Amino acid sequence: MINDDFKKLGIQRGFNHIEQSGTDTSDDVSVSLMYEEIDPAYKEAISKTLSYLLDSDKTEGQVRKKLKEKGFEEDEIDASVEYAKSFNYIDDLRYAKHFVEGYKDKRSLKRIRQDLKNRFVSDNIIDIVLEDETYDELDALRNDMKKILSKYDIYSITYEDKQKIMAKAYRKGYSSSNIVKVLSEIEDEGRI
Repeated sequence: MINDDFKKLGIQRGFNHIEQSGTDTSDDVSVSLMYEEIDPAYKEAISKTLSYLLDSDKTEGQVRKKLKEKGFEEDEIDASVEYAKSFNYIDDLRYAKHFVEGYKDKRSLKRIRQDLKNRFVSDNIIDIVLEDETYDELDALRNDMKKILSKYDIYSITYEDKQKIMAKAYRKGYSSSNIVKVLSEIEDEGRI
């Protein structure tokens, strides 16, 4: 079963180096890394790790937390995480880049940073990814405002409604100056 999970994970992640034999021919990884050669004490933890990673990309911290919840010992967790990392199935930098790319037009920078921290991505990796990424908070706020305003009759928004709209955007992590700026743009366009 583990070999099937291993192959599925390799195919799903786009790693073409996993062949029917289950060996890594492109990186010339030693046979000792193969599942059959792993200490039997760690096999269950590795199996759970690979199964957990089949559904979606996860951070090292998420995998460690899940294995700890399942009752595995620290040395089993370390071995299974290192095993998965040796095949690039766990890569916090890759995870953070994909996360930012997927949410940069939908969430505030503050919210993206907090969401990555909640997923156990280190501050160092978050800084690297956000430094490399072009991010326009105003665009993200405009997109969010469309959703927020869709719940209101735009022709009869009261002062209290505006305060609620601003508070909601602020809770999502946008700066108050950007909120005022985007609301002013919307008012100037005659949409409120």
